[in-house]
Amino acid sequence: MKQNLQNTSSKEQPAKALGILENSKAPVGEQPVNPADENLFWNKSELARIVRRSKRTVEIWMREGRIPFLRIGPRTVLFEKRAVLEALLKFQVNARP
Repeated sequence: MKQNLQNTSSKEQPAKALGILENSKAPVGEQPVNPADENLFWNKSELARIVRRSKRTVEIWMREGRIPFLRIGPRTVLFEKRAVLEALLKFQVNARP
């Protein structure tokens, strides 16, 4: 499936490419995270839910340097939404025509 990202603004491209707006499966009672908010941070659990991976996978990505993060304290890690989406898009594979 080839997506046309040229018609979207640069702020919307990472969110649309990952499909997190349309495909978010938030637990009952939780609001889906809105990637359009500029200064939004996610914790490890939120990021894992959004990308549909385990918290352990997120930890591996952190250790490998695949995603940027902020270590606020010994156990507190935050992920800046825009930076994470841009980092993950580097791994996007486009289908051959």
